[in-house]
Amino acid sequence: MVDLKKVDEKKTPKYKLKKEDIHKLINYATKVPSAAKEAKRRIRNRIAGAITAAFAFVIALVWRDVIRDAVDQITKRAGLEGTGYIYALITALFVTVICVIGIMIFSRWEDKKWQNAHTAEEN
Repeated sequence: MVDLKKVDEKKTPKYKLKKEDIHKLINYATKVPSAAKEAKRRIRNRIAGAITAAFAFVIALVWRDVIRDAVDQITKRAGLEGTGYIYALITALFVTVICVIGIMIFSRWEDKKWQNAHTAEEN
C-alpha cells in the first residue's frame, strides 16, 4: 500500500512566500475587481452613446422632412421655384443656416448645464 502523505510531499514543492510577494498578490487581487468595474462602466457608456446616437438619427430623419417641407413653402412664396441646381443650392444654404443656429443654441445650453454641474460639485 502506498503512503499518500509521502507521494503528496514529493510531488508538491513547498514554497515560502516572501513579504513582497504577498503584497504583490494583495495588490493584484484588489486591482482586478476595480479594473473590471471600470471596463464595465466604459462599455455601458459606449452602448448608451450608441443608442443615443441611434435615437438622434431617427429624430434627424423626421426633422429632415419637416425642414424640407418648410423650405419648399418658403421658396414657393418667394417665387424661387425650380428643379435645377439653384433650387437645391438655396435649399441647402437655408437648411445649413437653420442647423448652425440650432447647434449654437444647444451648445450654449450644454455649456450652461456643464457649468452648473461643476459649480454644484465645488459647493
